[in-house]
Amino acid sequence: MDIARWESAFKAGASPDRWPYGLDRTASSPFVQNLSTRPTTPSSPTRLARTLISRRAPKNVDSITTVTWDEWSAVQVLAENPSADVVSGVIWATDHPDSARRRVQQAVARRILPRARALWTLSRPQVNAVANLLGRNSPPISFVRFGIDSSFFSYTAYPEKPLILSLGGDRDRDTATLFGALSSVLRTRPDAQAIVQTRSDLPPPTGVQVVPHLSHVELRDLYRRASVVLVATRENLHVSGMTVSLEAMSTGRPVVMTTTPGIDDYIKDGVTGLLAPVGNVTALAEATVQLLEHIDRAKRMGEMARSHVEQRHTSQLLAESIAGLVQARNTAS
Repeated sequence: MDIARWESAFKAGASPDRWPYGLDRTASSPFVQNLSTRPTTPSSPTRLARTLISRRAPKNVDSITTVTWDEWSAVQVLAENPSADVVSGVIWATDHPDSARRRVQQAVARRILPRARALWTLSRPQVNAVANLLGRNSPPISFVRFGIDSSFFSYTAYPEKPLILSLGGDRDRDTATLFGALSSVLRTRPDAQAIVQTRSDLPPPTGVQVVPHLSHVELRDLYRRASVVLVATRENLHVSGMTVSLEAMSTGRPVVMTTTPGIDDYIKDGVTGLLAPVGNVTALAEATVQLLEHIDRAKRMGEMARSHVEQRHTSQLLAESIAGLVQARNTAS
């Protein structure tokens, strides 16, 4: 990512955190010195497989730790320099390999990621899945709670007009179930407005407004206008939708979301939001209507959601957790 451009937007108040994911905040740790960024150009997993699958990795000897957000950045760093000392997140590698491309990616991950010093996941159940994928040569793997910039996504008073908001377009979003739930909700509450940001080409139900890509400021403004934030996902292990849910909760909005492994570390069912089974249109619709029709409950949930984010899910806490992994590496060395 273009860090200089991101920093410029941050200084102008147009983006959260000085660096993406607040990784600049790791500089507050005494174990992180001379913090800097490096450009990356993602390599084709197929090309990596051809050129690297037979290469042996020497023991890590670098004195500088490279932190990468996801496994494919880690693979690139370790492919270019097998002696690099890498601490990395893992997000997609445990997905079911339902295509030739993903099978190659998984094979590359299985071969290269054991060279990392330490790995983390943002989903507690994913820790064992990554360990099983990498086998007996797996480096230590930790669960790290994701966090967002709670100052940028600040708390705001609950709105008077009912608005259902849904955001996100990653490959695990379940747009068909989302649209089915919204159609049902709007039949019950025709006075409500519904706005969806999605890249899906499915036709939206009557009354649902689909918007293109949103800036961070536009996104924040929509959270502030929303009564409920609704997220529907397919079954997945990396908690698809965690960013949207935490940003919404940070502004004081309850979330209605699909139950997938690991989601209970982010949303407390009945406390900060409501959870529904995967693919269950009726359950998602009923949960959304409940919050629209019981405003006092929705307000309380939003307040609890904000408190939950402040206590456990800020980007500062995320950075401290990652810095702790670097610290553990230095201590072990």
